[in-house]
Amino acid sequence: MCAVRRRIDQIYMDKADGKISEDFWQRKTAEWQLEEQQVLIAMQGLEQASPDMLLTAKRTLELANKAIFCMLRRIRLNKANC
Repeated sequence: MCAVRRRIDQIYMDKADGKISEDFWQRKTAEWQLEEQQVLIAMQGLEQASPDMLLTAKRTLELANKAIFCMLRRIRLNKANC
């Protein structure tokens, strides 16, 4: 989010200094404002996560954790058998 705002601020300074055209200013500002809105919408979606989504995420992390331990145990067993 901050990166988008910094780009808008920088391009404004470039416009004020006459380094870029009005057309370029309008086009880029519109693009970055749209990008900023998309980021805000995505952030709101994360804030409104349902309990089911959180439970699914928790279970996924638990399974990943178990998979790591199983893999490490298998590696140790393979080394012991060599």
